[in-house]
Order: sequence, then structure tokens, then C-alpha cells
Amino acid sequence: MALTNAEKQKRWRERQKAIKAGLLEIEKKPLDTSFLQHGFFEWVAEDEDRSGALEYALEVMSSLPPETLKPGKNGQEMIAIASAITSCLEVSRILAQLIALFKQEKIMARLQASPEVGSRDAKDIAEMTQLMTLYQGYGKKSRHEYQTFVLPEEAAALMALAQSLDDDQS
Repeated sequence: MALTNAEKQKRWRERQKAIKAGLLEIEKKPLDTSFLQHGFFEWVAEDEDRSGALEYALEVMSSLPPETLKPGKNGQEMIAIASAITSCLEVSRILAQLIALFKQEKIMARLQASPEVGSRDAKDIAEMTQLMTLYQGYGKKSRHEYQTFVLPEEAAALMALAQSLDDDQS
């Protein structure tokens, strides 16, 4: 026989009291995310755009030697350094998008491989809920947009690549 709303609410309140009193313990097992730790470079290599983006990002990030950040530079050198740092920031955004896209695809594959609806138990449902929360978190923009005043020449290519990655995520 189905429970009425009042009975459901009464049971919920009793459960909450038992939890507060320490009589009932909620088992919250952390989600196993080890499946997200492997296969990134293989995933990047599958697509020419992604592999090109990663190669370019690594090239730009390595183009700024540490000695350029020392004080005592003239104005022209400082502008070049600022331009290089701007490129590095843009590259880091592209890398963050690549990683988020990789993790979203892995999580979606894990969700699709979950048991059928009729054979799911409470553990499966809890894991799926955690995975969906994690999936949605990677879809959010976590970086603040900033205004770029002077873009280096290679930034146009980066911007186009970032836009194509944004389109892929949508």
C-alpha cells in the first residue's frame, strides 16, 4: 500500500532525528574517479584538432624562458613579455577546455555503461548521481572572462581554436 505524504514526511523526520542522535549512520562513499586519470594523450591523439591544440599549447608554454621575468627590462621588452604571458594564459584556457571535454566524455561513457534501469540498486543510483554532478561541474565555466587589449599574432589562431572547442562542448 502506498504511503501518504504525511507518513513519508513523518518517516523522513524520524530518520533525520536518528541521524542527529547518531543512531543511524549515512554511508557516503567517495566516488572512484580513477578512470579519469588515464587515457588523456590517447584521446587527444584520436582527433587532429585536439592533437594540434595540445602541440601548439606546449610550444607556446615553453617559449617563455624564466629569465625574461626578471626586473630591469625596458618598455619594449616588457610589452613582449606581457604579450607572451597573455599567450600562455590563453593556452592554459584551451588546455583546461581539452581536459574538461576529455573528462566529460569519460563520465558519459561510464554513465552509458551503467546497469539497466530495472537492475540498478541504491549504490548504482548513488554513483550515477555523483557522476552526473561531476559531469555538470565540468560543463560550467570556471574562469572569469578578461578583456584582451593587445593580442599577439598567434592569438588569432588560439581564439579560433578555443571557439571550435567551445562549439564541440556545446
